[in-house]
Parts: sequence; structure tokens; C-alpha cells
Amino acid sequence: MIYMSSKNKTRSVSRFNQFRQENQYIFVETEDIYKLKDESIWGKGDVHTINYLKGMDRSGTWLDLAAGDGRYLPYILPHADSLMASDIDVVALRKFRRMCLQWNRDRVDLIVFDITRPFPVINNSFDVVFCTGTLHYFPPSVVEKIVSEMDRVLRIGGLIIFDFAYKVERVLPNSDRHFIKPQIAHYDNLPEPLLFGRLRNHFEIEKTTSFFCDDLMQTHGYIIKGEFALIVAHKIQS
Repeated sequence: MIYMSSKNKTRSVSRFNQFRQENQYIFVETEDIYKLKDESIWGKGDVHTINYLKGMDRSGTWLDLAAGDGRYLPYILPHADSLMASDIDVVALRKFRRMCLQWNRDRVDLIVFDITRPFPVINNSFDVVFCTGTLHYFPPSVVEKIVSEMDRVLRIGGLIIFDFAYKVERVLPNSDRHFIKPQIAHYDNLPEPLLFGRLRNHFEIEKTTSFFCDDLMQTHGYIIKGEFALIVAHKIQS
């Protein structure tokens, strides 16, 4: 079942009104989501993130924010005793649920909500909060709110695993031209004070940086490249 949050009213999304909704920090790929039937339209995932998930020993209750169509699902579900996956795009979550077929879907709850607003879950609910491919879309004031909410819903001893892309370029085919999508925030450097400022006093923070270049020609019509940070924050006190 896919739950709609009553506290966090979700707006329907179509390609016609997508530009307007990007003004409200809603970024979806609804019409493209099934271009790859059994794979994520965003590719296999970052190798550092995959290797970290494969090597970790952390079960418990997981929250996957802006989960999309399940890009990292194969690496999360083997660990999670239960998983709540959220996204603002109900179509993406339907594909996410179908991707769960090879695992016990009873362990997975799907919920539609807008992560730029207060999360519709109580304090100290999760052992792991996971959020990838998302935060760099938002301006600093929104990123700060999301990080605060991730902290609020995480139990002491838990982990926040998130990434942040910067110096991002989307390169058009047969061209050196690059473009920035309208209404999407653009960061020239990793904004450590923004990402870590709230967390430094009660988290131990580990950071890994790298470069990325993903060929999204089949699904999006461009190549995306830039720099990337994977952050793992361990909550040691409230």
C-alpha cells in the first residue's frame, strides 16, 4: 500500500505543470519512470555508496527519503528489518514497490510526502535515514530544514547516510555545452557549514569525496558530471 500523508498534503504532478512545481522544489520524472522497466532511470548508483552499503552491518528501521524508483533498494533491503520509503511522486513509488518483488514486501511501507516540509513521523523513529541524489537540488534554507528533520527522526546511535553533488554539469549530446536546469540550486563547492553545522555537536561525521560522470542519454538525453560527497553521520547524543 502507498500512503498519502494527511499532515503533508501532496500535490499531483504532470509534465504540463512541472516547471511551476519546480518553483516549489518538486522535481519528478513521472513520464520517464518506466523507460527502464526493471532498473532505475538514474542508473546503477554511485560506487562509493554501493560499496559502503554492501560493507555495512546495520539493521533496524530505515527511512529512505526521496527514494524515487528504488535505485539503491537492492543494497538497503538486505540490511533493513523494516523500511519506510518516501517520495513526492506516487508513480515513482509504484515502480519502487514493484522492484521489491524479490524481497519480502511486508517489510516495506511507502509514503508520499514533501521532504521540504516537516516529516509526518514522530521523533526518534529510525535507526538509519538514507537520502541520496536530492539535497543539491535545493537552496540552502531548504537544505537546512531537511537536515534538521533527518536529525529529529533519528534515534541516538543511528546513522544518517546522504550525499551531495556540486559543480554539476549536464552535457548535451555532441556538444561541449552544459546547462543548469531552471529553478535547481547550483553549488560550486561542497557547503560543509550548511550540511554539518547542525550536526557537529552531537554526531561523528565521515566524508568521502569523488568525481562522477553518468551517461543518462537513454532516459534523459544528457550526460551529467561533477563532484560528489558521501556523508555518514553517526548520532552519539541528542
